Amino acid sequence: MIRSPFVHLSEDEAQEMMKETEQEKFQKKLVDTLSKNKDIPESTLFWKGTTRDEKGKYSAYDLRVIVCNTSQGFKPLGFLCRTCSSSLAEVPKSQDHFRDQIVTNISKLQDDGEFRYELERYILFTKDSIKKVGLSTQDFVEAYFQAVFAHVAIEKMAQKLITKERFNIDLFRELCPDETLLKEVLI
Repeated sequence: MIRSPFVHLSEDEAQEMMKETEQEKFQKKLVDTLSKNKDIPESTLFWKGTTRDEKGKYSAYDLRVIVCNTSQGFKPLGFLCRTCSSSLAEVPKSQDHFRDQIVTNISKLQDDGEFRYELERYILFTKDSIKKVGLSTQDFVEAYFQAVFAHVAIEKMAQKLITKERFNIDLFRELCPDETLLKEVLI
């Protein structure tokens, strides 16, 4: 089972993918533009979650909401945005490089086995930064609801996976047939 995104690293692979599926013009334009490193007009944003850096290159970012459940219901604790470590303008040379373009985790495993935190990739919430990344009140509301729904879904799934003080391995296997992950969970 593939647990990470996959990118087409050559024009041939991208063309093959385009033949296999029915894609919208918008998606074809995005793949074509990014794969050929075309200059993208200043006003163009392909999807919510892209921003330009000081050099004019696009980077992906995420909006996260931290929530807690209280006796009065869910409450937001905080909001944060993080950018990816590589811009989208660079043609990926490997799957790892591609992940650097779309994964926003700020911790990175170093060669010595230690994690380093790239705190400079946080987007601080100021009036200018919110405007720059194109966030609206609606985006914050949607992110809050997504966080609440995810919290509830995870809690309900955990209750189903743990029955009578035992982990239901059969249900886990049915929902996620990934033996490597199962071994990690059972350690």
